[in-house]
Amino acid sequence: KLPILMRKYEAAGNTTAAEQEREARADPEYIEVLRGLQAAVEEAETLRWKLVTAQMGAEVWRSLEATRRAELTSTGYTSD
Repeated sequence: KLPILMRKYEAAGNTTAAEQEREARADPEYIEVLRGLQAAVEEAETLRWKLVTAQMGAEVWRSLEATRRAELTSTGYTSD
């Protein structure tokens, strides 16, 4: 979006790249894109941490089950 807006501001008479970029970065369309990107990153991070939490919970369960099986084996218990 930034290069498209820079071209828009070039056509409007801003001759240097710095002027074009300054105007493009202040453009409401560009700010809207940044807000959308911010929302997407926030959602992605929320989902990533939910996944990490679920993975950790699964690892805890696996560890507890392994401990339980080891305890049953050491006491001589069989399910037969």
